[in-house]
Amino acid sequence: MNVLEPDPSLDYHILLGHPSDEYLRQFLKLYNITPVEKNQLAKHCEICKQCKLKRAPHSNPLPTTDRPFKTLHIDVLQITPPSKSSMKYVLIIIDDYSQFNRIYLMRHKSDSKGKILSYVNEILNKTGKCPAIIHTDHGGEFSSKYFLSKLEQLGIRIEAGPANSPQTNGLAERFNQTLLVKIRCLLAQSSVPINYWDEAARYASTLINILPSKALNWSSPVNVLAELNMCIEPIRDVNKLVPFGLKVYVSHRPPSKISAPSRPLICLGYEDHSDALRFFDSTQRHIVISRDYTPSKISFRYNSSASLFKPPDTLPTAIRPPSDSVTFSIPSPSLSPARVPTPETGPRTPPGTPGQQMESPSRTPLDTPPPLRRAPRDPPAVPTPSYPPSQMTSVVTKIIGGIDGRNVITGSRRPRPAATSSLLAAPPTIPPAVTDPPDQLLLVQFDEPEYLFLTQSVTLKEAFSNQEEVAGWHAAMSAEYNSLASKNTGTLVPPPGDDKVIGGMWLLSRKLNEFGDVLRFKARWVCFGNHQVHMRHYFDTYASVARNESFKLLLTIAVNRAWSVYQFDVETAFLYGEIDAPVYVAQVEGFEESGREQWVWRLNKLLYGTKQAPRQWRKHLVGTLTKLGLHSSPLDESLFYNEDRSVLLHMHVDDGFVIGQRHDQVTKLLDGIKKAYSIKVKERPSQHLGYTLDWKEDGTVHINQADFIQKILFDFNMHESNPVRAPAPMDLHKIVASEAPAFDQKTYQKAVGMLNYLALHTRPDITFAINLLAQFTSSPNESHWSAVKHMLRYLRGTSSMGLHYTQTSNPDEELCGWADADYATSLVTKKSTSGYVITMYGNPVCWSTKKQPVVAQSTTEAEFVAINRCAKQLRWLTNLVLNLHIKIKAPIMKNDNSGAVIISREAQLNENTKHIEVRFQYVLELVSKNQLKIQQVSTHDMIADGLTKPLGYIKLESSRSLLHLVDSELRRSVMK
Repeated sequence: MNVLEPDPSLDYHILLGHPSDEYLRQFLKLYNITPVEKNQLAKHCEICKQCKLKRAPHSNPLPTTDRPFKTLHIDVLQITPPSKSSMKYVLIIIDDYSQFNRIYLMRHKSDSKGKILSYVNEILNKTGKCPAIIHTDHGGEFSSKYFLSKLEQLGIRIEAGPANSPQTNGLAERFNQTLLVKIRCLLAQSSVPINYWDEAARYASTLINILPSKALNWSSPVNVLAELNMCIEPIRDVNKLVPFGLKVYVSHRPPSKISAPSRPLICLGYEDHSDALRFFDSTQRHIVISRDYTPSKISFRYNSSASLFKPPDTLPTAIRPPSDSVTFSIPSPSLSPARVPTPETGPRTPPGTPGQQMESPSRTPLDTPPPLRRAPRDPPAVPTPSYPPSQMTSVVTKIIGGIDGRNVITGSRRPRPAATSSLLAAPPTIPPAVTDPPDQLLLVQFDEPEYLFLTQSVTLKEAFSNQEEVAGWHAAMSAEYNSLASKNTGTLVPPPGDDKVIGGMWLLSRKLNEFGDVLRFKARWVCFGNHQVHMRHYFDTYASVARNESFKLLLTIAVNRAWSVYQFDVETAFLYGEIDAPVYVAQVEGFEESGREQWVWRLNKLLYGTKQAPRQWRKHLVGTLTKLGLHSSPLDESLFYNEDRSVLLHMHVDDGFVIGQRHDQVTKLLDGIKKAYSIKVKERPSQHLGYTLDWKEDGTVHINQADFIQKILFDFNMHESNPVRAPAPMDLHKIVASEAPAFDQKTYQKAVGMLNYLALHTRPDITFAINLLAQFTSSPNESHWSAVKHMLRYLRGTSSMGLHYTQTSNPDEELCGWADADYATSLVTKKSTSGYVITMYGNPVCWSTKKQPVVAQSTTEAEFVAINRCAKQLRWLTNLVLNLHIKIKAPIMKNDNSGAVIISREAQLNENTKHIEVRFQYVLELVSKNQLKIQQVSTHDMIADGLTKPLGYIKLESSRSLLHLVDSELRRSVMK
């Protein structure tokens, strides 16, 4: 392993987390490192100026002790925002004699008691001596009877200082500031996102333990303990320190012999009680622990342009947890605003005719934001509304005053990592303290994705409780109001005396990237459609959406025919729908017409939330596409094509996916759509309908839902779990049939629902397991939940796995169905399980697993039932392909049971199978009409085998290969 050797050019001030000059000189002296002029002084360090806050020292210190670990100073520090792993609290334990510190990261304050007892036992086991005194504040977390009784049994006395007297626990209080300053410095130096502050805290604690202390006569805490042979942690070699956030090449098992044996990761510090380091993998988005690494060549100078992380929008703020009546906070450094997250809005067009038409907001002049585009790598500054402070306060007061039960959006939310004071603050701009050296500090940054990883709903009360967010939310609301005004959405009229006025509300959300950083604010005004009266305010509401199979069919056609691929989405699509019944709605909250606050809008266009909005939008869209020469397929109403089927359009509400034989045909269609709607277009999109599309140089494409998987893992706190190699244990049927205590139904149903959505779209390898687990959503128990967690651990290790759509020249792979069954698998009902996969050009376009509705009396019958079920879906796809004027041979059905194949092929039943119900003989009719061919295949070649039973790892690997399920990162490394 290569390590960092002592080098006169190293900037130890940055390496050691920005200590003061005196501490730095003593460190160099302690470890016999020759000081050089190049080490920058703290007074010239911009990071120190930004992050260090002077605090007045406390007098009358407590008496010191005569041995290590006799007296422990303990405090709990709350840091906001919560970390990526949902940590909110830091338990700080400091030895009075050596000033050796230990920190524990916690999600709840109540966890501190167990951590303290664990630490006391560790000291007792490793040193043979038990602490005698624990000094704390008067916090309630240290006053439980159970905790005090445990300490009394160990002979430990609690010394609790009085309330509002933090100076009585001065050592811990000063350490709080030291730790927080180091966290800020490490984050600012490396530009690691602030929601990784817990990793910075780990490393800061390690650095403080190896730094010399004036109170120890310029020795370090670890050296003091080492001299007395009382170290309880590995002693860190200062010559092997790696800066926090540094790009490091870490050894890993390569996917092939020609692949690189290492990969670039991000150093996050030491693993607890180990000499291994913790690294962050930006592709798999999880922590890697390794001892085999090679640091990149660096010069220890901060340079924001060289950072591969985005600079933090704000630095962590420490908040003293409530202790009876005492509360205080340590403020973050002030950052000058330079960039505001972009409010999401629709297109801007000139307002309609003045008069009683809904006016443009001239009464409240605004700088209209530009039309929304995908967030660039470095989003430009967005002009905020030009309200005078007094007027803006008035508008905000209007909105806040209108908050009631209607405005509150309830429901579980993923804890967001940043909801504090600096969402609108700019990244810190820190000029170099000295002339930039030739080699700048290379730190790691994730490229800001073009897509949005998460949409987080926010209530009005939450949005306006933070004054620094008000400008961003108000800009988003103003942009939404401008969009409604520009489209002549409604006419301002007096309230009708004989009709109901529909209310409305603001829906607010933050658009976050994969690290929880705010990209922009979004506001949408919606109606209370549930207050509409049927046959008075609306009539029909049905609107079809595109089928998932159609999208995958178009994708495999585009890959195999090398057609052009485009994606577009229509902005504020529902506003294009024409009103079909009179609807009166309240004015937009906060933007009421001065002097006519009681007037209402008579809608000219449909707002979001109205019952008929989806249907009316679809009618408008179909009319537009018909004028452009497109027609909808009778087999999928959301699949459109031109006369010669050289252009195909898959439309899912307002998201379109277009493929075409010729580039000019597709662009002509898009130009026509642009004239009717405001759309955003992208060629070969990287994101569509939640899929990540990775287009390869050879014309193939890999689709996955890695970001959705990460969301699932975070929602159920499994993002740091240990991966397993299979989605389900081999004895899954026994596990789900076993008796166990009941489990929370809502949590189980949420997990199963999300996993089922994933299985239906890109992960056929988990289809069988989730189908079985979904059968227990009405009464789940702990055994069922254990199986769900097993699947989550499998997904953690395979998050970037997805379907790889390739080209084929085999005519037998045009359209093919693979049907399989597992006989009498249910231990309770003895019903069999059917599974099928249908491929086009060898690429899977649809698959399914289902418990059979009847009890099969033989394996042959179970297989025949599976063939019949697959045949119905295969027939629909055959008709769809023929409707697209794609010439194919009769589709082939493949099965690995000779009896079922013979019955299907010969189209006759014998004495042993004539009892099979008539409804399962549909396949016999297809075979007799030469509309389907039946072939027998080996069990080893059966693609659908993994959709009927749990598989061991070797068979699972083979099954995934047959399904074209590959890891995008492994394929990328092989191609390189």
